[in-house]
Amino acid sequence: MDIQRTIAAPWTPIVPPLVTALKTMTCRPMRSLVFVINPASGGRRGTWLMARLRERFAADRVLPIHDIDLVALARSLDPSTCALVACGGDGTAASVLDAAWQADPDLPLPVGVLPLGTGNDLARSLGWHGTEISPSSIDHDLHALQVAEARVLDRWHLAGPGFTSTFYNYVSLGADARIAKRFHALRLAHGAFFRSAKINRAWYGLVALGEPGPEITPALTGLELPDWSRAVVFANIPSYAGGTRLSPEITADDGWLDAFALGPGAVMALAAAGRRQPHSLGRRKSWTWQLHQPTVLQLDGEPLRAAPGLWNIDHRGRAKALAWTTGPGPSRR
Repeated sequence: MDIQRTIAAPWTPIVPPLVTALKTMTCRPMRSLVFVINPASGGRRGTWLMARLRERFAADRVLPIHDIDLVALARSLDPSTCALVACGGDGTAASVLDAAWQADPDLPLPVGVLPLGTGNDLARSLGWHGTEISPSSIDHDLHALQVAEARVLDRWHLAGPGFTSTFYNYVSLGADARIAKRFHALRLAHGAFFRSAKINRAWYGLVALGEPGPEITPALTGLELPDWSRAVVFANIPSYAGGTRLSPEITADDGWLDAFALGPGAVMALAAAGRRQPHSLGRRKSWTWQLHQPTVLQLDGEPLRAAPGLWNIDHRGRAKALAWTTGPGPSRR
């Protein structure tokens, strides 16, 4: 598919009156956008968004994520004039970011985000709103993406027994990962009850209430954890669990990864309202620990089962993400 020819002339939306901050952005060149959508995100809100985008763009610029080769798509686009837009949750955004990096690690294609997930932590950290896109905001958001600034985002590599992957947001082990696992299982089994991001967050809170959170310290060594620890979070971005700020010191483009221990009640408090501060374990350019029993792990919002053995996180390059120019996010590079 020669998608480059179809996007030579950027689409200019009908834009409602914009806030002053957005007016300052319009001097930037208009970027051509290609959308990668997870139709199941946001209680199948992705299906609605795909229809709305195809009213505005050619069909070969609005693509379901499961039907395409993401790396080949990213390789076909010019990073100086084009961008991919991940339409979904944090897992969808991570997949698109990594495909863009794999296509050209030296000059990765910029990736924007239209949030449709439950947490939307990456969108929040890049200065975009963390709530799902709506009919009233769609043209505003599309215009903002076309003129947004591309910023650096650290890429991290996680490796353990029989497993390797990358992440951009955070990795966590313990109680909060078990909550994510139970939530995903419920959503797969009873999809009709998970029809929007707001409803999904309510379900997530109910699942969290049923998680007693046994201590994680017997399960691993190699990290200096307080005895009361129920979960460990390795964070590249400040937003966690749907908007809680883990620490104002976290920067997503400095090559350092911050780690935190969460204690009794802290997992739920952080997820719901941020009423407790997590215990900082420091910041490093790499982390290593030993798991002594199977443990649930959460990787950019996606739960998985981690096998016993030696686990390691280290820095593996940088991606490019589109950030709201006047909003919080990674520093300029």
